[in-house]
Amino acid sequence: MECKPQVSKDTFTNLKTSDDKLHVLYDMQTVTMECIEHVSKVVEKRKYFDKLSTVIGGVVGGILGSLGIKVGT
Repeated sequence: MECKPQVSKDTFTNLKTSDDKLHVLYDMQTVTMECIEHVSKVVEKRKYFDKLSTVIGGVVGGILGSLGIKVGT
């Protein structure tokens, strides 16, 4: 997904009418909202992955700790 501005500052200032500028601003707002929605979905998916990895790491760490196995240092 392309979340970069679609119009540069020079292009925007070169537009002649206020209607043209409003159309460009509306289009950019639409693209921005789509990007925010995409990022929100990615963050939601990541939240579940983080919780799952925390649970698995806690269980594995608990088992290794109860057995007295040292991992790392």
